[in-house]
Amino acid sequence: VAQIKIMQEVCRQFMEENPDIEVKLSFGTTKEKILTEMAADVAPDVFFWWDGIVDLVSRNGLLPLDEYLVKYKINKSDYFKCLIDYYTYDKKLYAMPLQLNTWCLAYNKTMFDKEKLPYPTDRWTWNDYYESAKKFCKDTNGDSMRDQFGSTAPNTELFVYLNGGKLIDFDQKKCVIDSSASKQALEFLIKFRKDCCPSKSEMSSFSDGKTDISPFLTNRTAMTISPAWVLSAYAAKKDFRWDVVPLPKPPSGKKTEVFGEGCLAISAKTRHPEEAMKFLAFYCGEKGMKIFGEGKNGIPALRKTAKAVFITPPPDHIKYYIDAGEKATMPMNPRIVNFTRYILSYDKYNQLLFLGQISVDEAVKNICKDTDPILKDLK
Repeated sequence: VAQIKIMQEVCRQFMEENPDIEVKLSFGTTKEKILTEMAADVAPDVFFWWDGIVDLVSRNGLLPLDEYLVKYKINKSDYFKCLIDYYTYDKKLYAMPLQLNTWCLAYNKTMFDKEKLPYPTDRWTWNDYYESAKKFCKDTNGDSMRDQFGSTAPNTELFVYLNGGKLIDFDQKKCVIDSSASKQALEFLIKFRKDCCPSKSEMSSFSDGKTDISPFLTNRTAMTISPAWVLSAYAAKKDFRWDVVPLPKPPSGKKTEVFGEGCLAISAKTRHPEEAMKFLAFYCGEKGMKIFGEGKNGIPALRKTAKAVFITPPPDHIKYYIDAGEKATMPMNPRIVNFTRYILSYDKYNQLLFLGQISVDEAVKNICKDTDPILKDLK
């Protein structure tokens, strides 16, 4: 709902400034629907996309934007570098950065105060995170089932990347989930999830089943790894005392900053390229980015707007999201065509691993065995 209101307001102001251009909004459009429409040459003139555009570029589905940048006085250096690099292929920019997402550790001050535990700091390590989270886990109502926890379960790939590991080295065409950095992250997460996080059955007893953030907002979990786009939901809850710190430092000692993203792209088959680009320039320019930034549904891709608008509390230390964005180099989704094809085995054995049905060594051995053969045909 919040995102829809943001888009409606951006479109309203754009059409007010450009009464000769009408923007028709369509909500809830899936990637699959856009791809189908693209194949039939009836794709929207402009559409929102996320998790990388390489599949669209490989289909010649996007309009290159470079020739329009000068006309609309768009300076690529005004945007977060990781996003411009991510949307550039063969020295051509194929999408306008709209939002950046980085991660921080959010914590519930009320729960920490109740347990008389010190708040997380920007010096925390993974071990500090584990030792603190473990202290929250308890049965508070005497029914012999834990109902309070230290944290929700962290994303596996995120922690592998943070520690300098990877799932696949696409340059070498080799699965590297068996590297020491990757295995170290998996081993930590197995211990952390078991000792500090609710199991699926425990979660079902108190979660609303609709969102992953409800346990954090209802004082069931003291901490959660939070992307920037969820901050609006936290801020909307009245009398909720919370703050954020940078993600804890991994055992490697050097944290790799990871990013997610969203962009606006123009269909290569558009019949209105000038109007479409004018809309992109507005939405991803100062006026549109200000509206977007105030909504706290992700970091505005325009750096100065992020630092002037998004950075306003709550939470008090929201600047840590911006700091991570300036250093971010590792995308959550690699720039590989049909990336999901190469992680099918990883998804399968990752589930078995966290169900306790196989060991880390067994999981990585099987993942590599299944994945390496299909990487040979990678272009």
